[in-house]
Amino acid sequence: MLIARTLGMATILLALGVALVGCGTSGAASAHDAGKPADAAKPGDAHMARDSGMPSDSGAPSDTGTPSDAGTPSDAAVASDALAAGCMSRAVAECETSNQCNPSLVTSYYGTVGQCAERLRTQCEQKALAPGTQVDAAHVAQCASGYRNETCDGYENNDPPDACAATPGSRPNGAACWTGMQCASEFCTIPGGQACGTCTAPAVPGSSCFGLDSCGGGLLCKNAVCYTPVTSVGGACSATQLCGFNLSCVGPSGMATCQNAGAVAGVPCDPSQISAPGCGAGFGCVTSSTSSNFHTCQPLAVAAMGADCAGLACPGLSNCMRQATTASMCVARAAEGEPCNTAVGGPACSPPASCVGTVLDGGVSGKCVLPSATSCL
Repeated sequence: MLIARTLGMATILLALGVALVGCGTSGAASAHDAGKPADAAKPGDAHMARDSGMPSDSGAPSDTGTPSDAGTPSDAAVASDALAAGCMSRAVAECETSNQCNPSLVTSYYGTVGQCAERLRTQCEQKALAPGTQVDAAHVAQCASGYRNETCDGYENNDPPDACAATPGSRPNGAACWTGMQCASEFCTIPGGQACGTCTAPAVPGSSCFGLDSCGGGLLCKNAVCYTPVTSVGGACSATQLCGFNLSCVGPSGMATCQNAGAVAGVPCDPSQISAPGCGAGFGCVTSSTSSNFHTCQPLAVAAMGADCAGLACPGLSNCMRQATTASMCVARAAEGEPCNTAVGGPACSPPASCVGTVLDGGVSGKCVLPSATSCL
């Protein structure tokens, strides 16, 4: 999503995925312990007043025994602490939501919910501090509350909580950006292979998303086209009207409708989605041991690192990459500054870093880059 979220998902982000959104999300372990902010210096610890209890030259105690103004945290320091706390709260809420909806994605992107929260906390702070952004700590805290009540349908379909709607940025169309939060249009078009983009009018359904970072809030990208997912059971679907999260487009061409995907082990499924739905997040449609014509949904097995991963999940901090000589295999994700290749072979980057370099074969070959507040000035 984000994960569209580019994480489809994307995405995301979406809203802070697009506007502090954008952000993806999943895992059974609670992130409350791993996601808490680390113990930080109490306000004023770094600005302690100088020792003023020493006698003066005259032998009389000086009159500076009360803490001076230097011991009071500056407004900027207070605001910075509040933003850091708000971003951590928001990141934990988003990662826990994502983990509830699609645990395998959180495992693939970040490894654990705690690592997800730390990565998204940093991204949140940098976005809020980017030139042109009109977001403060209060808004971030409000967005965190929204994510704690977000549904999987909303999150995975790149529809951020209303509480995350941000004040548009100050940068006009044509100005440099790396997040839509900087833009008056609330949309930053970032071509694939680049770290920076430009503020533009938002994407609309049917717009090309070939090589782009995201379609923006409420839209997903598939087959290089932005689309609004069909989210209602029974809604008409097709190759261009795609179903949303945990829904399958079932039926012959021209008569297909969105149906609930299989999300329980053992329920029947159809890989072609003609006679029955496919399977939902975390499940695969597996051929029965008793009949090759019968399939059931089963939890995705995890492939070993470097092994064929067709139809399987990959271990933490890795993803299934197409290879030049074999169909696919699990490849460990690259960290910031390391080489990446999202076309063939891998590795992909660990979000929110992206692969910046040369576009080729429908992917990018370059290095993993993590944007900062001063990127794209």
